[in-house]
Order: sequence, then C-alpha cells, then structure tokens
Amino acid sequence: ELLPVLPAAPAAAPARTEGPAADPEALREVERQHIVAVLKRTDWRVDGPQGAARVLNMHPSTLRSRMQKLGIRRSAAELS
Repeated sequence: ELLPVLPAAPAAAPARTEGPAADPEALREVERQHIVAVLKRTDWRVDGPQGAARVLNMHPSTLRSRMQKLGIRRSAAELS
C-alpha cells in the first residue's frame, strides 16, 4: 500500500510587489507618517500606559530608536 509519488510542483516566480513595499523609501515614509500620527494622538508621549510605544506595541527604546533613524522630532510649534 504505497502511495504514488507525485512530481513536485515547479517553484513559482516571486510576485512583483506593488505599492509602498516595492520602494524602500516609500515604505520608510509610510512608517514615519504612522509613527508621527500616533505620537500626535498620544500628545508626543513615548512611554507609559498612554504612550505611543504601547499603541504601536513596541518597546519604548525601540520606538525612540526608530524615531531617531527616521528623523522624527517634535517641532517647536508642537511644544506649545
């Protein structure tokens, strides 16, 4: 009672990615805009129960690192 061995299916060519994932700079900008939007929603609070890190489900130090890498800083107009 051996089952017949079927030939392996040929490997499919990777699908071309459309949208932001196709362009690393576009993906970076989408990430930057998302983080800034969450920071504004949390009144630029990074840490704590009401902080952006909690909303984004990441460690506060990871968020700070991403902010630095993406050049996200609170402007003087947003301080007041």
